[in-house]
Amino acid sequence: MVAAMITQAPRRRRSPDRAPRGGARPWPARRLAALCLALLLTAILGALPGPAAAQTETQSEPQSTAPAAAAPEPRQIQDWTLRCDAPANGSLSGPCYIMQDIAAPEGQGRIAQMIVGHFGKERLLGALVFVPLGIRLPPGLLIGVDQNKPRRFPFQLCSANGCQAQIALDDTFLAELKAGAKAEAIFEDANGRKIAIEVSLRGFTAALKEAS
Repeated sequence: MVAAMITQAPRRRRSPDRAPRGGARPWPARRLAALCLALLLTAILGALPGPAAAQTETQSEPQSTAPAAAAPEPRQIQDWTLRCDAPANGSLSGPCYIMQDIAAPEGQGRIAQMIVGHFGKERLLGALVFVPLGIRLPPGLLIGVDQNKPRRFPFQLCSANGCQAQIALDDTFLAELKAGAKAEAIFEDANGRKIAIEVSLRGFTAALKEAS
């Protein structure tokens, strides 16, 4: 028969290292096993601590379980209250500031509060004045010391605690506060009526020195 007379060409055996046409070369079995063993040894050796790490762990001291230092009690310096935060990050003392609660002109409780201290990362000397909600914001806050010319400061924000004005204390204004007897702060309510409150400067210089 013709089919029996046709001599079949011998099939070429594909080398295991040769990639099939159009595809990626497969990893040979021996190379794959060697790679897996190397990765396994690397993972095991990497998990073991070296001499330096073992020495550090041996020489490390137990962490201190001492309780954190508490903030000192507030101290009254004439008409100003000195408050200091609790020490942090190994420091001997925390930041301090002075404050004064300001009564309403009619004497019906506190209407405002003034805080003086060093604020921000640069620890710049300044003051914060808090007044009640429901005031007119555009006029800002007007502050004058004794008979000196008043300065006007804008309100930056209002929150549940009231509206806040930030005051930068330059050398001139700071000298007026230290030498003065009282300061007057003026703001307007929702109807445009001016409300003047008095800030006592008695003890301001001594309290600020303690806070610094």
